[in-house]
Amino acid sequence: MDKAINKKNISYCLAEKILGNCNICNNVKSHTLAKGNVLSNLSENDNVVGSFNDHLMIDIDMISNCIESYYTEVKLEDASLTVSFCKDHDRELFLEIETDGKCNYSNTGIENLEYALKAISFQIYYYIENVRYLSELIKTSKNVLSSCDGCKSDLLKQYSICVDELFRLYPLSQRIIEEIKNFKQGKKDIKLKTVYIKIPCKKINISCLEVIEEQGIYYFINVVNAPEAYMIFSYYEGENKKVWINEIKNKFENRICKQDDIYNFMLSFVITNAQNIYMNRRKFKQLSDEEKRYLYVVHREGTANIPENVHRKYSKGLYSFFFEG
Repeated sequence: MDKAINKKNISYCLAEKILGNCNICNNVKSHTLAKGNVLSNLSENDNVVGSFNDHLMIDIDMISNCIESYYTEVKLEDASLTVSFCKDHDRELFLEIETDGKCNYSNTGIENLEYALKAISFQIYYYIENVRYLSELIKTSKNVLSSCDGCKSDLLKQYSICVDELFRLYPLSQRIIEEIKNFKQGKKDIKLKTVYIKIPCKKINISCLEVIEEQGIYYFINVVNAPEAYMIFSYYEGENKKVWINEIKNKFENRICKQDDIYNFMLSFVITNAQNIYMNRRKFKQLSDEEKRYLYVVHREGTANIPENVHRKYSKGLYSFFFEG
């Protein structure tokens, strides 16, 4: 990956090693959430989506009195952008999901590979950005080390975590690209496993993609309207690893889960863990300030320490926000 990185601008082609013939001067901005399908369906042709403002420091007074500051509106052409591929490879690798427009997600092998690559390309870019940011802080901070060996340094710890994750995720990205290459050459034996859950509503008013590790397996997750509402979980099987998402799918499809269970899963797993989340602006504006405040706190802090009565207080309004129809 090093040869293909333009370190100054964080611009590279993730497919350079597998596909070759890259022109690193022709790397392009591309949407990690498919613009032709996912973002356009989410925005309802509004050309603007909402997002969490994760760059703003948490301030109790501001959260109490100016919660709108913790959200931002993003033009569709600027949403979920990275510079992770050259122009030719960006077009080649995402041909299926970027050009299918309003076509329904159909759980094909190539679709699932492309959605998985979208997720991991965002995650790798996210960690590279963080490594760059933390390295600047480490260079300029006078208080990097809180002990002589640095073992208590939060900056060094976070830097180490990001670097470790990059070394784990990069080989997986290459494996996905290799599978796409092989598929297009007629080799249909895809090793990537995919579990999808059709959400019981006409539309879900958030879309996101993320790579989340659960029980030792990395899941490439997409929550999309394509154009119906789906949660798509792709992964490579690990030896003696329990695939927990199969249990979740069985509960959803066998109607063991109630509406509250689906809502709780969306809130506690997706909203809490994901960074690359976008929202339908029309529905977001219908939330009260209290609901917006609660949603942001869950996104930043999770649900573990929230009292049950507080959780129930906002469940009806947020359920209607997430799931439409």
